[in-house]
Amino acid sequence: MKAGITLPELAKKIEANRTAKADYVAPARQMRLTTANQLALDGIGEFTVTDHTHSQLAEKLAIPIGYYNRMRTEAPDLLAANVNHWFQKQPEKRHMVRTRSGNARAFLSDRYSRIDHEEIADAVLPILIGEEDLEITSCELTENRMYIKVVTPKITGEVKVGDEVQSGLVISNSEIGLGAVSVRPMVYRLVCKNGMISGSDRDGALHAAHIGAQATKSETVYQMLSDETLRQDDKVILMKVRDVTKAMLRGDAFRKTLDRMREAAGEPITTKTPEKTVEVLAKKTGLFENERSSVLQWLLRDGDLTRYGLVNAITRASQDIADYDRATSLEVLGSRILDMPKSEWRELAEAA
Repeated sequence: MKAGITLPELAKKIEANRTAKADYVAPARQMRLTTANQLALDGIGEFTVTDHTHSQLAEKLAIPIGYYNRMRTEAPDLLAANVNHWFQKQPEKRHMVRTRSGNARAFLSDRYSRIDHEEIADAVLPILIGEEDLEITSCELTENRMYIKVVTPKITGEVKVGDEVQSGLVISNSEIGLGAVSVRPMVYRLVCKNGMISGSDRDGALHAAHIGAQATKSETVYQMLSDETLRQDDKVILMKVRDVTKAMLRGDAFRKTLDRMREAAGEPITTKTPEKTVEVLAKKTGLFENERSSVLQWLLRDGDLTRYGLVNAITRASQDIADYDRATSLEVLGSRILDMPKSEWRELAEAA
């Protein structure tokens, strides 16, 4: 598992970002994109548009992303004209613009429900800090998401003799439209400090989308205050986050996953060329070349040519990736391989 930062460091970053954030809702007629890569809001000011926000502008305005990026690179004046034209086609349609430190970091629907990192932290940290024999093994606050990864050493088991794993969970959130509030089970392997994150709802995971009631209507741009009273549906989500976190700490999902891991340890990779297994895996899951090489390296190095061995190779390879978001996605990929139907698994195991 990638180390990330400590819990105090996470709290410090969350607090610094809290004071730097401002959110606005505006009708399209009071927005415009400039040729200098600024999103202007009438009466408020101009904000530098991030790469992520450009992708959301393209999606919301139905401009093909390839053409959008070409205009952005080669003809910024044409891009501004296109974006502003489509703003004026639906002048009363309202959007939420999330900003921080002078940057427009997200361009969202006015139905986007703001459940921010500080609210998630306030909901779960008292539970985690109050729990005995619990380790917060990794935290991070990236441009895209917040992560809190927790292990409960008192809930443990062996997949094979001497191969001990422990129960854990991952709490994550995105403030910019890149994912739901989620609480998911995690299995932590002691021998190599790998973490495998479940992506399956059947394990009791919580995925709560940032969709709520429409923001208050206004004819002009207005700022959404950070201390506004939470809507009732937001309160319900935070209550669910607390409840699911408590349930995950009991380890019910862990015991089910442990059984699946034990079964996977008996499912061999039968091909004479494991390289082919990893090649097919990369094609099916979109692994980059460096990730594919790392997975193969760890698979051959550990010498465990089973489904369980491939899961471990993937989660171990995640530690070699610099980007924390991408590393976490490989921890989830390990779970996908574990849960893969037998027919799909055979495609990997028998690849030639």
